[in-house]
Amino acid sequence: MDYGFHGPTMSWPVPGTLMIEPTESESKVNMDICRSLIDSFFSQCINLMKLNNIRLQAELDRFCDALISIREEIAQIEKGNADVQNNVLKVIRKTKTYHNYIQ
Repeated sequence: MDYGFHGPTMSWPVPGTLMIEPTESESKVNMDICRSLIDSFFSQCINLMKLNNIRLQAELDRFCDALISIREEIAQIEKGNADVQNNVLKVIRKTKTYHNYIQ
């Protein structure tokens, strides 16, 4: 039991759907309260999915920007604007963690 209700029967009869059948012993009043709780739960789930999608999109944008930047650095080498042996791709600024690791 959760929130004072017997758990409903849940199944997925069609891909991408959710069917919820209340327990027969619940009163109409309790079923209405349970329905409002389920509506609230799904509303919160939708809001979380939207928030996570915004975060995911921001991370994908950062990743794509990094790849574009790397490609531009490669193009500078190809054009002869950057030294083949001494360029940002070969002489990467190492992090403090990296320097601690190699010492």
